[in-house]
Formats: sequence, structure tokens, C-alpha cells
Amino acid sequence: MMYEVDVDVLPLCIAGYLVGSIPTGFLILKYRRGIDIRDVGSHSTGATNVLRTCDRRYALATLAIDALKGIIFAAVSARVSSSSFVLLAMFLCIIGHVYPVWLKFRGGKGVSTAAGIFLVLEPCLAVVSIIVWALVAKLVKVSSIASISFALSFAGLVAYFNHLGTTTTSMLIFTMFVLTLLLITHFDNVMRLLKREESTVTEKTKSSKRCKDV
Repeated sequence: MMYEVDVDVLPLCIAGYLVGSIPTGFLILKYRRGIDIRDVGSHSTGATNVLRTCDRRYALATLAIDALKGIIFAAVSARVSSSSFVLLAMFLCIIGHVYPVWLKFRGGKGVSTAAGIFLVLEPCLAVVSIIVWALVAKLVKVSSIASISFALSFAGLVAYFNHLGTTTTSMLIFTMFVLTLLLITHFDNVMRLLKREESTVTEKTKSSKRCKDV
């Protein structure tokens, strides 16, 4: 039975990685502004670098679509399979966002796509964590601190409710893997924070001058 479940989930794992690999920020700025987001700012294809390179419209579009990747894939996967192994496919969706095959494995930080998946799996806990993210972002205006706060708060909530017996052990393990991945993707940010060199969300890159309507 377990073998059959593994076979059923394998296509979802491949699909998850490929869906996550859709490089939203790269596509938006490349085809709307002629800018390769990988060559500017933090070199990330995520919404924060899009905001620093261009403007809020494109950053919000990147944020929304990256989150939708996670929401749609997680929702479809949950309907296709009830196996706990489906969480592996969802994790690979986040991996795809961070290491997209189309861009030589140079992608985003994984936060938006992870948030989308969390909203499907544990909507109440995800909303609380997103509120934490928004409050921290508003107060300190440093995206990396807000993102790490989001990841830590969600992981903490899942661990707490797992202790109470209301979330599964599989969900806890999945969350800890995602937390570890997000901490790895923000390693350089943490180093810059320690050196007090981390940029705020309001600081623009040099390429922002090139961000003009086509």
C-alpha cells in the first residue's frame, strides 16, 4: 500500500517542482521592463528585489502570483492525494521557487510560495503568521527580518498545536523542513544584519532608473 502511495505522489513531486520553478519576478521585469532581476540588488527573483528594482505594482504582482503558485498547487495536491507524502510534493514546490531549473537554479527566497501553501494546510495559523510578517515589516521596514519572523512564528504555532494534539506530526516535520530552508535562503541577509548592512524595503537599486514603461 505504501508503495502505491509513493507511485501516486511521484508525479505530484515533479509537478510541484515545476510549478514552483515558474519565475514570476524574472518574467515580469524581463518582459515589461527589460531588466534581468538576477543581475541587480540581491539577485533574488522575489517580490522584495522587484520592489527595490522597480515599483510597488510589480512587487505586489510578484508576491501575489508566487503565493498563488503555492495555494493552487497545495489545494490541488490535497484533493489528489490524502497521503502525508503529498507534503513532500509541496516542499518541492518551494524548492522549485528557490532553485528554478529555468534560471540555472537562481530564484527567490521561498517565503511567498511557502505562505501560499501554509494558507491551504493551516489557514488560521498562516493568517496569524502573515499578520506578524506585516507588523514586523511595518515597524522595521526590513524584509528579511519580517520574513524570518513569519517563518519562526508559523513554526512555533505548529509546534505548539502539535503539542496539544491538533496538528499532525507530519505537518510539524514539514514545517521544520520549510523553516530550515527559509533560514538557509536568508543566510546572507542575516550576515548583513549582523554587520548592519541590510537594506530596507524602501532603498532602491541602481537599475530602478531603468524601470520605465515600455
